[in-house]
Amino acid sequence: MKYSFIILFLATALCRGSNRNGVKVCTICRCHQSVVDCSRLDLDSSFEASAWDDIASPNSTWREIDLSNNRIGSVTVFPKLPITKLSLRNNIIVQIADLAFKNLTHLIDLDLGDNQLTSAKLNEDIFQGPFSYSSYELLPIKNLDLSGNEIHTLNYRVFIHVPNIKRLNLRKNPLKTLTTQTVLAISELRDLEELDLSYTQLHDLPMGFLHSLNKLTVLNLKGNNLKELPSDVLFESHNLAVLNLDYNPIKAITTEKPFPDMPTLKVLQMSHMSELKRIENYSMHGLKGLDTLLCRDNEKLEFISEFAFASHENDTSRPNITRLDLNDNALRYLNRTFVNIEHLKVANLLGNIWSCDCENQWMLTELIPHLLKMNSRFINGLTCSEPTAMQGKHMLDLHKHNYEMRCLDYYGNDPENDSVILITVFSLIIAVMAIALVVVWKIRVGSCRRDRHDHYSRAFYKPTQTEERY
Repeated sequence: MKYSFIILFLATALCRGSNRNGVKVCTICRCHQSVVDCSRLDLDSSFEASAWDDIASPNSTWREIDLSNNRIGSVTVFPKLPITKLSLRNNIIVQIADLAFKNLTHLIDLDLGDNQLTSAKLNEDIFQGPFSYSSYELLPIKNLDLSGNEIHTLNYRVFIHVPNIKRLNLRKNPLKTLTTQTVLAISELRDLEELDLSYTQLHDLPMGFLHSLNKLTVLNLKGNNLKELPSDVLFESHNLAVLNLDYNPIKAITTEKPFPDMPTLKVLQMSHMSELKRIENYSMHGLKGLDTLLCRDNEKLEFISEFAFASHENDTSRPNITRLDLNDNALRYLNRTFVNIEHLKVANLLGNIWSCDCENQWMLTELIPHLLKMNSRFINGLTCSEPTAMQGKHMLDLHKHNYEMRCLDYYGNDPENDSVILITVFSLIIAVMAIALVVVWKIRVGSCRRDRHDHYSRAFYKPTQTEERY
């Protein structure tokens, strides 16, 4: 035990020391199969070139180096290595040497996320490839992660040596706005397929932003400050298949600013939008190819139009949505014609304030049977929230009893409750009338008795002689 502690202490000292002359990487790191794992070793600097000799041999099978979760502050030039993946995530990197990755001619995945890189320190020279007499060769990087840094803007030439990037992650950088330089930098990535701009404090998107990104299929705008749908910008998209708008303060998807024609869009995420109240008529008619709609945990969402996916009132076409998640909204009603029920494979409508009246009868007669057919786990929790007489009742039980839900009146009141009130009022009226009749009868009886008494008195009255004189 004592010797183990000493060995561990010496290894830690070697890791922390900046001078590692003669030390081979695999004496400090965990080298297994094709991965050199140097993560969580409290390293404060990169290894010297000679430390990589065993990894750099021509017959080497090492393909991945993980230097994440250390205290590395600057990145020096890597020697020639056969790796395809390099992670420097979660260090304290503020500086990267020019041509730092020029010798990594097989590098596909580069992760620089969760560091302290700024706009000024991120320049095109970092990504230069090996020099040739005609020009610098391009690095083959396809996936670049710059998330969680201090980048406010991108130099318009920053990606000039890595134009083949397919996935770019800028998540949690304080961009606030997409400057002209940033747009130009991203626009140079003509092969870009996935772009993550989540939690970058964006208030809007500039026109022309998506115009040149013909291959972009995934756009993540989650957690920004968009207050309305960027319809005009989305109109410029070409092959977008996945759009994430979660955690944005958009108040409504309106008829005036609807989703544009986006026939390639398959997945739309609009969840945890604290201000979203309405999805209006024709506002989603451009999404004819939509397969998945995730619109949950919107605490103010109370209305989804039956014509949301229609282009006009007589348009009966709807996208063949297979996955619908409307969990934990504030919906009272959902019209039968909102989607094609027969295409649904997953449907979660739990956590709403469903009104169990005739307008939602289709949920008992059509939706519940479809969910049963799918053996859905989202069926038992479907309950009524109103009217009062129906609160807490399970729709599955109502379906089993072939229950016909009553219609509410013009004011939204339950006729069953109205009948009770009417009977009560009618009973009160009858009681008042009965009391009134009794009172009238007593008055009349009293009057008749007085009349008889007066007549009797006059019949037996005989005036005196004195009275006759007068």
